[in-house]
Amino acid sequence: MKFDKFNFINDKELLRLTGIKQSTFNKMLNILKEAELKKCQIVKLSATKLFF
Repeated sequence: MKFDKFNFINDKELLRLTGIKQSTFNKMLNILKEAELKKCQIVKLSATKLFF
């Protein structure tokens, strides 16, 4: 199940499916999104350095 589907599940069902609370899940999701953005920025910076 993708994380997008978890955003529409209520707290009790999310706790039952994953074993974590909605607030904890959202914090983990924010950390993953930030890491993905940094990863994309590093790739873009290294690609521009190759050509200049």
